[in-house]
Amino acid sequence: MVNPKILLTLISLQLQIISAYAQGIQFERIGLEDGLSQISVMAITQDKYGAIWLGTRNGLNRYDGKQITTFKSAPFGNSLIENQIQKLDSQDSLIWISTPNSISTFNLKNETFKSFPLPGITTFHVGLEKIWVATKTSLYVLDKKA
Repeated sequence: MVNPKILLTLISLQLQIISAYAQGIQFERIGLEDGLSQISVMAITQDKYGAIWLGTRNGLNRYDGKQITTFKSAPFGNSLIENQIQKLDSQDSLIWISTPNSISTFNLKNETFKSFPLPGITTFHVGLEKIWVATKTSLYVLDKKA
C-alpha cells in the first residue's frame, strides 16, 4: 500500500507544476476594431522577424505586436491578385501566399509582391528547392530558383 503522505506530496507537486504552466500562457484578442481586415482568419504564419501574418477572406494582415498592417488587391501597382487567402508559409525573407487562383510571395526586405496566376489552387508546400502546388485538376512543381 502507498503511504498517504507520499501520495499527497505527489499530488500537490503535480498540481503546482500544472499551475506554473497555466500561468505562463497569455492570450490577446485581435479583432476588427484593431484593424484586422476580416474576422475569419484562414491561415497564420510567423516571419523571421517575429511578425505574425494572418490570411483572411478579405486580405493579408501583418501584426507586429502593436499594430496591424493590411495588404489587399488593387487594380494598379504592387499588390495581391485577390484577397481570399487560403494558406501562408514563411521561408527566409519571403511570405508565400495562396489564394484560390494564385500563388504570391511578399518580400520582407523590399515589401513587394510577386504573383503567379494559377486557377483552382487547393494547397501548396514550400520545400527547400521546389514549391509544390495542387489544383483541382493537377499538381505543379515550381523551381524556387527560376
